[in-house]
Amino acid sequence: MGGGYYDRDVHSTPAASSSSGGYDYASYSDKAAKAMSSRSMSSDLSPVKRKLSTDAKSPIVVALDVTGSMGDWSKTIYDKMPMFFGQIMLQGYLADPAISFAAVGDANTDSAPLQVCDFARGTDLDDWLKKLYLEGGGGGTTQESYELAAALYAKTTFAAKDAGPIFFFIGDEGFYKTVSASVAKAVLGVNEGISGDDAMKSLTEKFEVFLVHKAYDRGGSDSKIVAQWSSALGAARVLKLDAPKAVVDVMLGALAIVSSARDLDSYVVDMEGRGQTTARIATVKDALGALGAGTAIAKVDTSGLPSAKGGKSNKGKGKKL
Repeated sequence: MGGGYYDRDVHSTPAASSSSGGYDYASYSDKAAKAMSSRSMSSDLSPVKRKLSTDAKSPIVVALDVTGSMGDWSKTIYDKMPMFFGQIMLQGYLADPAISFAAVGDANTDSAPLQVCDFARGTDLDDWLKKLYLEGGGGGTTQESYELAAALYAKTTFAAKDAGPIFFFIGDEGFYKTVSASVAKAVLGVNEGISGDDAMKSLTEKFEVFLVHKAYDRGGSDSKIVAQWSSALGAARVLKLDAPKAVVDVMLGALAIVSSARDLDSYVVDMEGRGQTTARIATVKDALGALGAGTAIAKVDTSGLPSAKGGKSNKGKGKKL
């Protein structure tokens, strides 16, 4: 799975007998269920006065909504993380990647509204993933505390002067427009309230930010949620997806496109090469369509990486979408 950079076995077991006499398989493995079974938040993941830094040239953040409406997406991502990291390395999409995971809940209702992992590489990522507490809460207001994650990561320190950081939110709801001083103090240890819009703006000034968006299927609110994120990030960066098993394929495609290592057509060739089905490829192309039609994004320097045809890329930094 990870091409020697990050490997582990993933075996699914039948979840339940189906009406057709066969079995329905869960979207995640039994190993993921066991690994991501923490019953409370680890103190290692506390965001209070947390200062994140990395020496990686390509820092990546994966901020997972772990509230109830997201179901088992986090466990599915656990299964697919070796493929994610391995394909980045094997295909040369980015130079020297390191990943930090975050788990997002609701600061108004949950005991663990934000959990934050250090940046790590390869098999060390499993040590952090296993610490995440999948609380499964949420406030039912069509908003979760994504803006708290944005405010924290906007202050990340990069040791590499040419670092090209990329940030993925994975969720189905909107972010809070305001955070009270008391909540900001309790969660982040800061002494003033936070504007959600300002936090997102600060994050986009530091990272290339995407939302992998699972449709919110309650109360007809999805269009408003998408509009809020599109305003904050740009419509092409809101990657709509309702197939959890395709989330890593979409993330890989986004970072390959954003780094100019691939265009959408050549990324499809990569998916075919790793045996993805026609249906999966169509799903991923739909999610990446607007991004693939745009121009390469500015902050990621890809000089020296393989191009879509297997040579070295001499593309500089492109125009921001």
